[in-house]
Parts: sequence; C-alpha cells; structure tokens
Amino acid sequence: MKIEHRTNDQGQKDRARDDLSKLLDAGVDAPPPCAANCPNAFSPNCSPSCPDVPRRLSSDPEKHPLEPLIAPLVYELQRLKVFQPCWSCEGHNGPDGALWKIPRVWFYCDGLIHVRALAGAIRQLELTHSLHASWQVVLVSLDQTDPDCCFSLEPGPVKPETALNELHADITTIATRLHDMMAKIAGGLVKAID
Repeated sequence: MKIEHRTNDQGQKDRARDDLSKLLDAGVDAPPPCAANCPNAFSPNCSPSCPDVPRRLSSDPEKHPLEPLIAPLVYELQRLKVFQPCWSCEGHNGPDGALWKIPRVWFYCDGLIHVRALAGAIRQLELTHSLHASWQVVLVSLDQTDPDCCFSLEPGPVKPETALNELHADITTIATRLHDMMAKIAGGLVKAID
C-alpha cells in the first residue's frame, strides 16, 4: 500500500513555524520555572538540582512535593515553556529489589510539533548511546470526561536486567541535555518547513 504524504497549506506551515519559535525562544537565559515562588531564584545556587525545586514546582508542596530524582527533568520540561508537567514519579524498586515503578513525567502540551521535537530529542540521545534504556513519549488517558491530551515521557518496555539506578542516570542525562537537543531539533524542523 502506498500512502501519500499529507499536503500542508501555508497556514499550517506558519503555525508550525510559530510553535517551533516558542522552543527556540525559550533561551538558556530564561528565568527558572520556579522563579515566581522562590526568593533565591537568581542566586548562584539556582539550578534544576536545587533542593527547593521539588516543593517550588509542586501545586501542593506540603503534601505532594516532587520526588527529588525526577525534579530536574520536570524543571527542564517546564523551562521550555511549551510543556506543562502535571504528575511525575522517579521510579521505585519493589520489596524484592526489582524494578516496580518506572520513572515518568506526565505533561500537557498544546502543540503536537513540540511533542514531535521532544520525541526526536530523546531519539537522538538514544542514537548516541547516551541512555541506558529506550525512552518514549506516549499518550496518556487521564479521564474520559477530560478532552485535553496528556503525554508521558518514560522508558519504553524495560529489559528485566535494567536497574533503577540506570534509569535515574538517564533522567539526569535527559535533563542536562534536553534544552540543547530541543533547540537543535526545532531548528532542523524549521529548516525543513522552509
């Protein structure tokens, strides 16, 4: 079977270019996502690994702060200004010491091209053998009454021998390189549109 590529009109191309410019404009000098809630936001110690990030980025910091090992990734996703993280888990081993819950970040996103760029950035990290596991972006169904789409950044099917500390290392790698990778992917997509 042959499937023709969909033809995009100029309006679709312009919207895609505008959406990608949001990623390219989320510069390294942008204020941290927790700046509005943090008196030390612009201090020399301000970083994704700040011990205050788990509380500052939570909508319920007293009862439900972010888990510390996933917090840098939530921080970096939010810093891109196109993703709205809404839930996260750093992953956990079960009582037997085996992987029980995988790490993941759920997020909302208005532009599908942003999701495409995120998947492309993760794929580039895999191609350079920077990750221990294969990660993916998947659609999450939260509530049948909610028409909004939610996505999850998480490891794909995990091999039985994959250790939680390897997935934690992946979280650090993704968080550290995400901004630059997203800018690179977005720039490439803009060139492809033109």
